[in-house]
Amino acid sequence: SLGIVLFEAWQHGTPVLVHRANLVTSGQTERARAGRSYADGGFGAALEALEAERDTLGGHGRAYVERECSYAAFDERLERLVEATGR
Repeated sequence: SLGIVLFEAWQHGTPVLVHRANLVTSGQTERARAGRSYADGGFGAALEALEAERDTLGGHGRAYVERECSYAAFDERLERLVEATGR
């Protein structure tokens, strides 16, 4: 499942490094453009790539949390859900 630790890291501008086998965290990291994923044996190279883009990836993470996790974003999604149910 998606751990809150990703959002906490991104909120502070810290990119994340996740294993590619976890489709939830690797997918979320890719959508947020806020880190890197690695496959078996690729940790070192992925960590180097992450460090090379640390500030950019961290900024993407912070922007993602602000855009997707604000009260306004949650309210908007809830409204769309209610409208979709036809109530």
